[in-house]
Amino acid sequence: MRKRISAILMTSLVAFLTISQFGGNAFAGNISDTEYYFSIDYALDTRDTPARTKYDDTSHYMYPNRYINQSYVAWGVGCAWNGTEIESYDELAITITGPYEYYIPNYCYENDRPMARVRAYSYYDDLSVAGVWSPDSI
Repeated sequence: MRKRISAILMTSLVAFLTISQFGGNAFAGNISDTEYYFSIDYALDTRDTPARTKYDDTSHYMYPNRYINQSYVAWGVGCAWNGTEIESYDELAITITGPYEYYIPNYCYENDRPMARVRAYSYYDDLSVAGVWSPDSI
């Protein structure tokens, strides 16, 4: 009986350690969707999402699901705990062209930026777009 309990405990411990070691992305970071709305009146004007906590090294997630009438450019911004911008990753910008899922690369986590936001601008006047975003993705 004692050997059987020991074997069960050892198997449970091995299983737990294996999951915690190799299951990193199975336990995702800050992936809950937050709504955003960008209204850009003139070309090259920028808008930002609110800053949110960044928990891992995954891309930002963005899904513009309403009101998209023009393409726009989006990139990540690394922020301090109070939401103040520290650095912008505009060299990693992507073009958003329609109601699809987008993954925006960034270095917030790698550069120890605890908060993140997405910044966007349009080459066109009168951009209106709404959707959801999260600082981390699966």
